Order: sequence, then C-alpha cells, then structure tokens
Amino acid sequence: MDSVLASIGDDPDRIGREAEAKGVELPGPDGRPRPAWEARVLRGFVGSDGRLERIPAREKKRLVILRYLAETVFEPRRSYPEKDVNMALALRHPDVASLRRFLVDLGFMRREAGVYELRPPSEWPPGPVTAADRPPTSRRASCRPQGRC
Repeated sequence: MDSVLASIGDDPDRIGREAEAKGVELPGPDGRPRPAWEARVLRGFVGSDGRLERIPAREKKRLVILRYLAETVFEPRRSYPEKDVNMALALRHPDVASLRRFLVDLGFMRREAGVYELRPPSEWPPGPVTAADRPPTSRRASCRPQGRC
C-alpha cells in the first residue's frame, strides 16, 4: 500500500517536469493556466485555502509568488492606502510587511505618499526562465573543457 501512495505522490511532480519540458501550462491555485514550473512552485507554497504557507527564500520562486499575489489580490488602476494593502495581504500571509516591501522593491507595485498602486504587468519583472525557454543543449555542449562529462 505504501508503494502505491508513494507513486501517487510522485506523479504530480513527474507530470509537472514533463509538462515544463514541453512548454505546457497547468492550472495554478486560482484555476488559471500557468507555465508548468510556475504551477509547481505555487503548489509548493500556496495551500488549498489560497493562503501562502511561507515566503520563498529563493528570489526566482519568490518572483512567482509575488506575481501571483499581484494578479490575484490587487486590481489594476486602483489606489490602496497602506492599511488596505496590509489587510489584503494579511488574508494570504501574516508577514505583510515583507510581502509589501517585496512587491514594491521588485517592481510589482509603486508607493507614493503612503498610497500603493499596482504597476502595469508590462513593468513587472520578467518571469523565470523555464526549460521550455532554454535552447536545447547536447551532451557534448555541457561537457567540461577537459572533455569529461
């Protein structure tokens, strides 16, 4: 029975890796199709209740989470006082100060005189490079200069 459960648990990750390599999109926590790698990152950090379980330490993964929060928590062309930003982020994670600072510092939101506004997506940092975005490499191209692979 344990081996059956283990194979089921590995399946979503295997499916995600295969989908990423093919450039396939998978549903994110909000049901919207997202690049496979982003969907896997979101699945790892966003609970079934939509709350952020923890803030990723790696910037590449943190960008995925911040992009998701910017898309799902805030509305374009709307001004938010800091209190409203804090309340909206608190519904997702208790460390609102860090999330708010990351959203501003990394370019998802702008802050002027204590009022926050979502920047247009065209001004957001680029998404992470996934396997589908990378050019294919041959085994020889990845060998060390000494010719050993």
